[in-house]
Amino acid sequence: MTSNQDPTSCSDATPGNEARWIGAGLCALSAAGFASLTILGKFALSIDIGLAALLSIRFAGAGLLLALYLRFIRRQPIASNARLAITLFLLGALGYASQSALYFNALDRNPASLNALLLYVYPIFVVLFGWLINRNTPTRREWGAMVLASVGVTFSIGFGGMQDLAAIGPIDEIGVVFVLSSAAAICESRSL
Repeated sequence: MTSNQDPTSCSDATPGNEARWIGAGLCALSAAGFASLTILGKFALSIDIGLAALLSIRFAGAGLLLALYLRFIRRQPIASNARLAITLFLLGALGYASQSALYFNALDRNPASLNALLLYVYPIFVVLFGWLINRNTPTRREWGAMVLASVGVTFSIGFGGMQDLAAIGPIDEIGVVFVLSSAAAICESRSL
């Protein structure tokens, strides 16, 4: 770095720094995709697109984007490793498809705001499943994060509990089970 170069500048094109910016961009793109999931899902359900069609459109689009990324950005053959291809297929067909089906069924039963809020308790499931299944004892930081997530949900719902929830509309308990199962399915997908 030269003496007149700003140390906070993003123009450093070293391979490690470039990979970090690409990673940050992909994380932001993923966040935008998850953020739009509820809106697009509610819209699709409102115009009577069935669950199978909705999931087909979602995964065909995701598969196309992944293939384009592998081909033109990573410059890798799309199907160079049969085992990897089978693993990715199973991850999509079993993991993400079950998670999406549960979430879209929940969207059909409850307000989008409630579903989005409940879906994002999945980090708590990740830590607890890791503890129960893999015997990974949660660290202080993980316990703190779970407490903060729980407090955030409590603040979002309100301290009046079900009375505050009634303000957002009727709540279907099966829909709540679907969305919490969807959050748990994210954890299951991570273990494939």
